[in-house]
Amino acid sequence: MLQRSGFDHQLTRLVSAVGFRLTASNMPVNLQMSFVVAVPTLVLKCDAFPAGEFALTPQRLPVILGRSHSADITIPDGRISRHHAKIRLNSVGQFELVDLDSTNLTIVNALDVTCYVLRHGDQILLGDTEFEVEMRVSRSDILDQTTRDLPLME
Repeated sequence: MLQRSGFDHQLTRLVSAVGFRLTASNMPVNLQMSFVVAVPTLVLKCDAFPAGEFALTPQRLPVILGRSHSADITIPDGRISRHHAKIRLNSVGQFELVDLDSTNLTIVNALDVTCYVLRHGDQILLGDTEFEVEMRVSRSDILDQTTRDLPLME
């Protein structure tokens, strides 16, 4: 029988930056735990958007931000490059902001970045346009799973 301290240790190893993942390859096969995996929506809050914000689900990615009408998200700012930056999912499912060799840099939390994993509360500056990052999870986006449904990670 699994003792409480061993369970706590195993549970701690399940938590990652985005949801939960099984990291212990020695987890007993007969041990099943139910938990919730949340699929977040990335919300860019900015006065440049008609509604004041723009929501991005993982299914809508990648998207290009820029001043050109050929960009997925057009921002009317002369200091933003035609194709300034891209938002994509990285290999572990996190939202990532990538500078596309823009003339006036991509700034996150006052730092010049070329590639940055976005987090709730981050402040993005493209040209003269400021964005605030918000991560939202709605109840309808929550999936019930067991540890058996998740890939083992070493």
